[in-house]
Amino acid sequence: MPQTTKLLGTRRIRRPARKFLALSFAAALAAIITLGSDASAQTFRGTILGTVTDPNGAVVPNADVTAKNLGTGIERSTASDEFGNYSITELQTGTYQVVVRKSGFEALTINGVSVEVAAERRVDAAAEQHHPFLRDDLHRAPFSSRGAPRPCACGTPSRSAARPARRRASRPARPS
Repeated sequence: MPQTTKLLGTRRIRRPARKFLALSFAAALAAIITLGSDASAQTFRGTILGTVTDPNGAVVPNADVTAKNLGTGIERSTASDEFGNYSITELQTGTYQVVVRKSGFEALTINGVSVEVAAERRVDAAAEQHHPFLRDDLHRAPFSSRGAPRPCACGTPSRSAARPARRRASRPARPS
């Protein structure tokens, strides 16, 4: 007579059947874990990331970076780390405006940053230092998303061109 084991008090299950149930449970658990990890890898969102640097290429820590979805108006913000890197994750797909701000630097606005499904969009920013002695409406040289400062488009002449050239008048030679 085969050996039996009590299960739930009154019902008896034979040992081979118990092994089958244990193996079935283990297989079902493995399938759930495998399928669950594949489902979590699928995302319908994207990421904007980059590095904030100054005109000399040194990193700019603690710069405020804001991404605004132009379609929905939703904003997400972060700050650059001690290496100047930032990352804004889990953004809905769409077109974004990225604004980078840091005290002592001009603000940078980058329009038309496209975020796609499961993609990382890199937006690096080179900061231009703020010059308080210059009028902001005339001399604005903000961050540049390409790494070089934007030229001043104010139409004012440069400092050297604004100053008239000095000419020495010819003096008669001194008698010796």
